[in-house]
Amino acid sequence: MRPLEEEHEAGPAQALRVYVEDYLSLGHVGQAGHGCPIAALGSEAARASPVVTDAFDQGIRRLVRSLARGLEGVTPEARQAALRLLSSLVGAVVLARATGDKNLQAEVMEAMRGEGTIQAGLTGL
Repeated sequence: MRPLEEEHEAGPAQALRVYVEDYLSLGHVGQAGHGCPIAALGSEAARASPVVTDAFDQGIRRLVRSLARGLEGVTPEARQAALRLLSSLVGAVVLARATGDKNLQAEVMEAMRGEGTIQAGLTGL
């Protein structure tokens, strides 16, 4: 999965669109070891050492800043929108990975690409 922090020639909003499309792909769902560590290990991190939770804190904060830049800029409103988007993205991937049914996985990803991204202001994914 391509990191959001990588610059996109069309700017932060386009980088965010590419990131969300990649995040909501069935390829990402099927490759837990090569995707987002939050979706893959978030529940385990909560029970881990302070070193691990600190690393997750830093990673989540960095990702939220990057999402906010792509949404509206670095404002309190953009941060809230970024937190909602990240929570929805991670939840969709966790839910899809929890089932072995490829059709249900695809349905979860499609639902998130629809309503979930519309709520974040990312229409047309």
